[in-house]
Amino acid sequence: MTELSDTQRVILSQASQRADRLAIPPERLPAAARQTVARALLKHGLVNEEQTAARRA
Repeated sequence: MTELSDTQRVILSQASQRADRLAIPPERLPAAARQTVARALLKHGLVNEEQTAARRA
């Protein structure tokens, strides 16, 4: 079983409540931390990478 960080839990929880299911990191999270969190979620198969024309909030 994968241990999730608090940030990962928040991102996945918020994504589960969105109609589009997008996993969007918090704005306050620095860019390097966003990349680290995204890579970890992808690596563990918890999210899928998708190309979008523009980020939706």
